[in-house]
Amino acid sequence: MSHTRSRRSRLEIYIETLEAVQTIHNPSQIMSTVGMSSTLTRTVLDGLIDGGFIRVKPVFGDMRSTTTYHLTKKGETFLRKYNNETKEMLELIVDATMEKV
Repeated sequence: MSHTRSRRSRLEIYIETLEAVQTIHNPSQIMSTVGMSSTLTRTVLDGLIDGGFIRVKPVFGDMRSTTTYHLTKKGETFLRKYNNETKEMLELIVDATMEKV
């Protein structure tokens, strides 16, 4: 993901993290995709866990265990509603600006 602004709002960071967790479950890959430090990634993931938007799933491998992250129903519903509302708002803006052309 490429970001044109140097600072993102907290909402943007949470949304981007939820979108990443939809398809990426490994914490280091989430960190890389969203473009955050490991400390910030941990803080954001913890906040989303506390809010009930994602859940932790331990995966036991050969000699070590790993933690993966997955959206909960609440997280899926939130993203779906957010994306629908954003699309509707953009359509309103486009419609309003096209009337002036």
